Amino acid sequence: MRTATRIGFNKKLLGIIAFMIIILPIAATGATNSSDIPIDTYLQTIEKDISKGVNGTKLHSEIKSLLKIKQNSSVFYIPEINYITGRKIENVPPSAVQKIRQKIINTDIFISASTVIIVMLGVFTLIYTSDRYFSSETKRNLSTLIGIILIIAALIFQGPLFYLVFGIMAGLGFKFKEKIPFAIIMTFFLIAHLTGVIVEKGYFHYISNQKNLLYAKLERDNYAPPFLIKEEKGAYLKIASLANNQALLHPVKESELTDLIKTINNNKLKAVLYNNLGCIAFNKGKLKEAAALFEKAENLYPMTKTYYNLFITYSSLLEPHKAEIYSKKLEKTNFSFDRTVPIVANINDIEIPKPTFEIPVYESLALIIGIGIAIIITRIQKPSSLISINPFFSYLPGYGLYYSNRYSALLLLIGALILIEIFIGSMLCSMNL
Repeated sequence: MRTATRIGFNKKLLGIIAFMIIILPIAATGATNSSDIPIDTYLQTIEKDISKGVNGTKLHSEIKSLLKIKQNSSVFYIPEINYITGRKIENVPPSAVQKIRQKIINTDIFISASTVIIVMLGVFTLIYTSDRYFSSETKRNLSTLIGIILIIAALIFQGPLFYLVFGIMAGLGFKFKEKIPFAIIMTFFLIAHLTGVIVEKGYFHYISNQKNLLYAKLERDNYAPPFLIKEEKGAYLKIASLANNQALLHPVKESELTDLIKTINNNKLKAVLYNNLGCIAFNKGKLKEAAALFEKAENLYPMTKTYYNLFITYSSLLEPHKAEIYSKKLEKTNFSFDRTVPIVANINDIEIPKPTFEIPVYESLALIIGIGIAIIITRIQKPSSLISINPFFSYLPGYGLYYSNRYSALLLLIGALILIEIFIGSMLCSMNL
């Protein structure tokens, strides 16, 4: 299991848990009280009371009871309690989806910064090339105007047109020896821009898929709302539903799990079911039976939750040598759980969907074709010698640096523009604009 939101397991925590299990065996063998109300049911009760205007002592008592029930369950966090109360009761870490949303924001800022640099260098290359190829001021200005119209169209329509137009601009720069460094920089930012678009699309498609939201929710909280679980099908749906109910403290019969085991051939899914059967046995005080079931689960497909369950089971059975084996395994993981109850596994423990990134064929071809077109154009007609800077564009910020080949100064300008774009983008995001 990969649980990035959990704190690393350490020897001190393992020692505390082992001590609690040995000194307080009741906590280990009767963790799930039959009087415990299912967590989602209790949460709905609190929500109804809040809608009725209940507050003060009663509401505080209900929230306290909910958190106490959670301590006897496999649930990691209950973020919904924060939403319905409008207070930070649970210190909930960001889910995988929330982290990806932040990555999308950062990628979007990067794409915007790249666009600014690409447009600036594209315009400079266009002006310089027009001055070198046309002696007539009218022709110079006309060619520049046509190029600006193409640039505006590229910015509006994006996609292949963007990479075609700016690919041409970058390619034109390679014609002039003194402008090759700028052409290389522009090409680099075009490739970086395309990479950013690929990443952003991959992340966006990932968080747009309800099934991925299900796995992210299970990974962080170890339960999910039914409407997300319905995104799964077949055996995965059945197992996810049963495991979810079990984690939320709904009564689940052993026969439901054993009957399901007989109908599936997937060892990973069987491992989840055997782990959860072990949880039922553990909570009934049948520790040896629980250990045997957890070992079956481990043999079929090792999961961090199963390691933890074996650790607390062997600690409860006063078999420290066996408990130490799983203690060492837990130390190597990125998982932590500070209760003396077994943890219900779910489908997220055997696989986690990852974002997929696809290279856009048309955009990639457009960039290559654009550079190729520019090279062909510059081979057909030779440029004239440039006498002086076009006075019409002499006051354009940064163009003087480009014209006079002041590489370091222009790089500093590019760096400053990137920082400004990052600052503005971050400010807008913080304002939720």
